[in-house]
Amino acid sequence: MSKPSITIGISVYDRLNEAKVSALLAKNVLANYFDVTVIVVACKPMTKTELVGYKFIDHVLEPDIFPDVSFKQNIHTNMGAARTFSSFLKCGLYAQENSTNFFCFGNAGSWLLHPKGLIELTSKLINENKLVACRAVRELKKYTIEDHFFFINLKLSLNTYLFQGEFLKRFFNPIFFYENGIHSLLENWINSKTEPGQVMIYSDLTDCKNHFGETVKNLVPFSIDPKRGFMHSNPFDWTDEILTLRSKYIENCVFLDNQLKEEAINLLKEETSGKFIPDKIKVGHLYYLDSSSKSEIFYVVIRSKIIWLILSEFSRIMNYIAIKIPFTRYFSKKIQRFISRYKDTYDKINFEKIQ
Repeated sequence: MSKPSITIGISVYDRLNEAKVSALLAKNVLANYFDVTVIVVACKPMTKTELVGYKFIDHVLEPDIFPDVSFKQNIHTNMGAARTFSSFLKCGLYAQENSTNFFCFGNAGSWLLHPKGLIELTSKLINENKLVACRAVRELKKYTIEDHFFFINLKLSLNTYLFQGEFLKRFFNPIFFYENGIHSLLENWINSKTEPGQVMIYSDLTDCKNHFGETVKNLVPFSIDPKRGFMHSNPFDWTDEILTLRSKYIENCVFLDNQLKEEAINLLKEETSGKFIPDKIKVGHLYYLDSSSKSEIFYVVIRSKIIWLILSEFSRIMNYIAIKIPFTRYFSKKIQRFISRYKDTYDKINFEKIQ
């Protein structure tokens, strides 16, 4: 009996080695259960060549976005999210055109540590006749569609326009886009491309743990779903801590041999200035940071928030100056590109909750 086929789509900007680790895990963890194709979308210009030829990546694509967008378009406020959404569409279209059974989307920090989650969800998609399986985060009365471990049952869909939409139309420019980024784009996609009853919310993240082993309150910097073997992490602020946690989980992945474990850890070490801090890790069935490091991390987050606010205000000032002195708009655009790249990291850290 042939194995079901799945395309793993990975969106990456500048964390190229993380994308390689994500591909390495997908190919080896799922090898005995799925026929796996890994597609990476290189969102940063001139980085595609650094990914082409890596043994666990089958194809490298680039997003379809406009280099310059009018301020009248919502999309200009968060080009990072636009690149991620275009990555989702490009990978999904590739999977559909190549008759893949399933499509799973995430980014460079979305890692598959065990096949049990994919086996569970692909079975449910078939048995319950669902098109989409995704996670949603609840904040008060608001639900936010999660962009990691987002599944589509391509065996169910004959819609050739499933992954097509115009860049400057509402499809890429939903209301409140600036605040909600990629999450609003995926919600917009679900509302425009699926029918009632076709979507399964398989987790609200209350079954996930954060870097301290507590129930997840925020999407960054770390979350793990022990039941399904899904891990997402972002080392932007806490390089040492996240590097150490990632390495621990790789070391204990039973689907990798020692050579692959070493390769993955070396890729991570090459891409970060972080150092290993094993003394801050609680050892057990799962690995978490010792809660005594909370106060130290709190001040790191405060620093990041201050930097983010200064850059945001400076960008706005430059916009106003550009009305009188047009050439200053160049500097404003540079700042906005930086902000759009890191906006989610700063916005989603609620420092009041980690005291």
